[in-house]
Amino acid sequence: MIIIVGLPLALGGLCYLALAHHSAAFRSQAICRSNLQLIDGAKAMAAGESRLKSGAAVSADTVATFMELGWPNCPAGGTYSVGPIGTAPTCSIPGHSLAP
Repeated sequence: MIIIVGLPLALGGLCYLALAHHSAAFRSQAICRSNLQLIDGAKAMAAGESRLKSGAAVSADTVATFMELGWPNCPAGGTYSVGPIGTAPTCSIPGHSLAP
């Protein structure tokens, strides 16, 4: 009787843990994507104000001045790179990007 009741409970617990981990990873990725969108928008504003052409270098410090809440942090501990004008900012964590 213990095996009949215990096995489904154990499997249910494992499924719950797997879903909770997947949900946290999905949330982290979604927050990171949102941060990258904010960085991209601030980068576009910096480019417009400074009249920077595509391919021009721009620093994270310059972009951060256009971010009301300051420079964001990746919830998974990744590092953001601004990249040159005309390219998307990136995160060092695989799977964290502006691409869907």
